[in-house]
Amino acid sequence: MELGDWYLTIVPVLIGVGMLGFWIFAVATRRVSEIESGGVEIRFHIAAEVATGLVLIVGGLAVLTDEDAPSTIFLSAFGLGMLAYTLIVSPGYFVERRDARMAWMFAGFWVLMIPAIIVRFFGT
Repeated sequence: MELGDWYLTIVPVLIGVGMLGFWIFAVATRRVSEIESGGVEIRFHIAAEVATGLVLIVGGLAVLTDEDAPSTIFLSAFGLGMLAYTLIVSPGYFVERRDARMAWMFAGFWVLMIPAIIVRFFGT
């Protein structure tokens, strides 16, 4: 495997595991007040982020298994697309709450994701 393939394995898996861990922790410690107030929107948001995390993990592990398989390319690209959507939408929640630290965290994820997009779509 080439360096780019390793990047397409490690970064999505780490981000996917981090996303799942974040939501498990946030929900378990009752840090999502919108759930307590019966918010439907947050439930859909959490479901979308959990799905994104799972697709990132599966896509990353698929690259590890067979980087050139059409299903691997699809899963990897689809997971990165899901992540791009999340990185556009999710910071707004934290900006609205004036939580600059969390909003900047999303900028850091873009720094990790852009090379993955380049490798996935343009090769190494």
